[in-house]
Amino acid sequence: MGVAGVLKGAVLGALAVALGSCVASDQGCDVDNGGCGANATCTEVNGEATCACSPGYEGDGLTCADVDECAEGTHGCDPLATCVNAEGSFSCECPEGYGGDGLTCADVDECAEGTDACDPVATCTNTEGAYSCECPPGYEGDGFTCEDVVGSLDGLRWELPCQPHEAGSLDCLNEPPTFSATATLSGTEGTTYDVTLRFRGVVEEQTYVDGISVDGHWQVGGSPQHTGWNIYSLSVSSPAMVYYLNAGTAGQFVCYGIDYQQTIQVDAGATVELYADTAGGSEIANRDAKGNPIYVEDVPPWPEWYDGQFVQMDVVSLAPAP
Repeated sequence: MGVAGVLKGAVLGALAVALGSCVASDQGCDVDNGGCGANATCTEVNGEATCACSPGYEGDGLTCADVDECAEGTHGCDPLATCVNAEGSFSCECPEGYGGDGLTCADVDECAEGTDACDPVATCTNTEGAYSCECPPGYEGDGFTCEDVVGSLDGLRWELPCQPHEAGSLDCLNEPPTFSATATLSGTEGTTYDVTLRFRGVVEEQTYVDGISVDGHWQVGGSPQHTGWNIYSLSVSSPAMVYYLNAGTAGQFVCYGIDYQQTIQVDAGATVELYADTAGGSEIANRDAKGNPIYVEDVPPWPEWYDGQFVQMDVVSLAPAP
C-alpha cells in the first residue's frame, strides 16, 4: 500500500474511532460481513469495510457487547414501569393496576371497566393503581366475598292502618289489633354482632317502667304501665332482651314522628321480632300537636303521609362485637 493508501487508512481509522466503529477490511462487506462482529453492521466506504455496533450494543464494531439500558438508566420507561433488559434491547412493563405501553403508564379504573373482582353486592372504589371492595350494611366479608348476615332485618316493618273514620277524629280503629314482623340473623355460629339499626315512623307514646330510658323514644327493658295505649317493641331471642320504641308519656292524643339509631347485640341464629299491640284495636290518628299529619321523609308512602301508625327498621351497620 502506498503513501496515499496509508493516509487513506489513517483517515478512515480516525473516522471509525470518532463514530464508534472501525475499519475491518479493505475487501469490502461482501466477505464475512467485512470482518465485523456478529452484532455489528458493515458499511463500505471507498471499497473498505467499516464496522459499527448495532443499536443496543456497544464496542468497536469488531466486538460488540449488549448495552444494559435498565442499569444505565437510559431506557426511557415510565417512572412507574419496570425495565427488563434483553439482548440488544429492553422492554418496559406497566405494573398491575396500570395500563399503557410501558413508556407511558396510566391508572386503570377497574370499577368503571367492570374488571374488578368485588362481590356483586359490594361497592367498588377505585384507587391509584388498585381498588377496594366493601360489603354493604348487613353483610359480612372482605368485599370480594360478602355474606348476608342481617339482610332479612333490613326494611323490616309493621303498619297499623286506620280503618275508615270520621275526618278530624283523634283516634281510629285498627284491625288486626296486633302485628309482628320477624327475621333471623345468620352469620358465623358462636358470634355476637353489634347491629346498628335506624327506626323511622309515626307512633303514639306509651309509658314504660322498670327499664332504662336511653334516648328519646328508645327504652331498654321494663314493661308498659298503662293499658289502652299502644305498645311497640323489638325483641331479641339471644341474648334475650326487649326494647321499646315509643317510650314517653301515655295519655296524649297526638302522634310523634321518630327517626333515631340504636345499636343492639344479636347472636348468630337469633330471632328478631318487631311487634305492635294496639291494646284493643284502636290507635291515635296520625296527627301532631297542631292537628297536622306527620310526614316521614324518604320512607313509603313518602311524599304522602301514612294514614295510621307504622315503624320501619333499617340496618345501618354490622360488626362482630368486641
